[in-house]
Amino acid sequence: MSVKGIDAHKQYIINHRTDEKGDTERRCSKCGEWKEETLDNFYMKNKKKPEMGFTSACRECTKVKSNKYREEHWQEHSDSFKQWRADHLDYMTDYNKQWRQDHHDHKREYELDYYKNNPEKFKVYTKNHRIHDITKTEQEAILKVFHYQCAYCGMTLEEHRKKYRERLHNDHVDESGANDLSNDVPACKSCNSQKHQFDMETWFREQDFFDEERLLFIYWWIDEGYKNYIEDKLPYKIIRKQNEGQKTFHHELWTVDEMRNFIECLAISVKKKDLIKDIQIFTENNPKNL
Repeated sequence: MSVKGIDAHKQYIINHRTDEKGDTERRCSKCGEWKEETLDNFYMKNKKKPEMGFTSACRECTKVKSNKYREEHWQEHSDSFKQWRADHLDYMTDYNKQWRQDHHDHKREYELDYYKNNPEKFKVYTKNHRIHDITKTEQEAILKVFHYQCAYCGMTLEEHRKKYRERLHNDHVDESGANDLSNDVPACKSCNSQKHQFDMETWFREQDFFDEERLLFIYWWIDEGYKNYIEDKLPYKIIRKQNEGQKTFHHELWTVDEMRNFIECLAISVKKKDLIKDIQIFTENNPKNL
């Protein structure tokens, strides 16, 4: 046996012992505590090569060391993790989807607790969040006009479903504009998120994928194109809301203005069909609104 091998064997004997039950214990090289040598207490040196054994430091000490390193090298760690996510997007999407399915109750409890502890944040979000008032027919029409592509970067619906596991989003061209088809274009998840509440043209021209033809097409759509596909709607809208702190839902009947913004809640019901009857009553009593 080589000198190196003898030294390693001595270290093993010093840092390992057998308890009364016959289980092997290991002394952590950081805190010095004796712990049972299992996956609950120590990490593997290499998961793909279990024969290499466990790390010398216990899990708690390893976590402290890792957290300290991240704090001292925050920017480097952040850039590295972003690059890793970009290179393993499909894996992360599948992993997160599976995690949400396996921890549905835990996720739901966390969301309810966060909602209760941060009411002011949700008030701001609710104030800024605007619901698109677009029918299924109008949705299909706008996708067809834009060739089932993001109006900004050109990502196709098929590519979007493969990458994000969802359909193209609806984006307000003007954040302060109407909520109907006259102010709506299809957008991928990335563009919809990045554009946020910025001025559309200013933001679009700063992007690497900016295209003058796409910009002109968007302006044509919100000026003239939508008129051939927009449907007439009543000055009322029924929305479905979740009961606070519960898994049940209710429906609300709201009046809306010409921009399809909510004005006043007229009625609330568990069943949507009951509110449809209320709409018939309101329209009969207010024929000028039609």
